[in-house]
Formats: sequence, C-alpha cells, structure tokens
Amino acid sequence: GNLSPEQQSALTWFKQQLDTYVPNFVPIFNIQPDDYERWALKWLRASKFNKEEALKACQRCVLWRESLHGIGVNNISKEACEKELAKGKLRYTGRGVENRPVMWIDAHLHKKNEVP
Repeated sequence: GNLSPEQQSALTWFKQQLDTYVPNFVPIFNIQPDDYERWALKWLRASKFNKEEALKACQRCVLWRESLHGIGVNNISKEACEKELAKGKLRYTGRGVENRPVMWIDAHLHKKNEVP
C-alpha cells in the first residue's frame, strides 16, 4: 500500500542501515533484487515503523540464522531435515506464499546441543 511521508522516510533510513549494519540481509533470506523493499517493509511493519526496533530485531534474526548450530540455517542439509523428520521433531506443513517449504519444529523435542 501507500506509505505516509514518515513511513517512506523510515523505509529509506532502514534500507540505508541494512546496507551498512546488516550486510548479509539479502543472502541470509535469499531475497531477490525486486523483493528487497518488500522484505524491508516486513521488518518495519512488524515493529509498527519503529525503525530502530526493526533494525535490532533484524540484526538478531540474521545473527541467529547465521550461527544456528555453528552451520547456519542456509547450510542445513536435506539429509539433516530428513533425520529430524524421522525423529518426529520436524514436520513439513506445506509451502508458503513464496512457494518455500514450511517446517514446524516441536521445540520440546529438541536437545539444545544436538546438531541436526
């Protein structure tokens, strides 16, 4: 939708901050060039356009995705997912809006130090 001047200003600021302070934003989420603004807006809308809060949340999420089990979310293998599915810890629930697989993790079955 249309953005107010304040929201447009927050978006401009946020994108500049992402480029400077979250250089892995695009690859960690596998964002296509024409989707960059839409992804930035997701973070701003989630924080009700509190741009500093959105930036901190995004930084925390990227750090978590990069560091998960020492290998990062984007490096989890198909075999690791199949192993977790067999344990009943992970369930495939279908495909999301962007046709990406959606998985549900039963956190109570997860052992913190266990690497998939």
